[in-house]
Amino acid sequence: METYTNINSYYPTIFNPSKSTFEDFKIIKLGNWANLIDDSEITKYKTPHKRSFFEFSIGKKKSRDSKQVFLFDNDLDNEDVNTMFISMNQVFSVDIEKIKENAKNVDKFEGYIIAFKPSFMIKRRGDFEVMNKFRYFNLHSSKHYKLKLSYLNSTQDLLRIMYSEYMGGKKYSREILMGYLDVLLHYLNRNLYLSLDKVNLTAYSKITTYFEQELFSDDNKLSSINEYASRLNISPNYLSESVKKATGKSAKQLIINHKLIIAKSLLQQRKKSIAEIAYEMGFSEPTNFTKFFKQKTKQTPNQYRNSNGY
Repeated sequence: METYTNINSYYPTIFNPSKSTFEDFKIIKLGNWANLIDDSEITKYKTPHKRSFFEFSIGKKKSRDSKQVFLFDNDLDNEDVNTMFISMNQVFSVDIEKIKENAKNVDKFEGYIIAFKPSFMIKRRGDFEVMNKFRYFNLHSSKHYKLKLSYLNSTQDLLRIMYSEYMGGKKYSREILMGYLDVLLHYLNRNLYLSLDKVNLTAYSKITTYFEQELFSDDNKLSSINEYASRLNISPNYLSESVKKATGKSAKQLIINHKLIIAKSLLQQRKKSIAEIAYEMGFSEPTNFTKFFKQKTKQTPNQYRNSNGY
């Protein structure tokens, strides 16, 4: 599967008019963009692929049909601000033809895409630390969240300022944008909520999304499949079946994957020792944590930390 690493060359050339050029950050103002893109530049989006950067979009839409609006490949209630998040190395594809068709019904749209690498964070964070800190960057499940209208104006104002700063390419633009990005990510962390009732997902995908949210809610100590099934008011077998059908992975594997995100996130923070991380994650002994980590990554925690420069 193709993995794209260059932020600037990944997006169509119509989104490259800025005086600012950073290898690890880009902000795009969308508007009614779908029919402006050269078809030769969008082929890659149709095929499932990965990117070595984070991406999120925020948009406010009004359509000629007052009941529905459209962003990417989902119909949504037009009383909501839709947001979508793609984590580093998360499989992603876009139905461009469907976007173009639905764009014909949009009267007014104000939206932005922000793409960034961890190196653009004002506080140095590794990729797994970003995922662990900002929980809307899911690993496997639905990428869609909603921002209540009461938070729309301040969010859109901030995005307009960021876009203007990015387009201007003035002195200290990088440092200013890094600060704004940090504010925006924390603001979304506080005010986003998960609502799947207007998103066209299967029952299995919805269960998987809520399951992953429960994994996030447990912070650094994860529970058993039985415990998560109980919280979701379903049987452990149905939870396992749903996750398998939605992701191709078992519920146990998702728990392990999240445990590794937590472990790598904590290892990317030099201030904590291996023993402190082990106990924080619920391991009875540091040696048990080392055994688990090496079994899953082929590296000891110290080797992982040293090889990545943390």
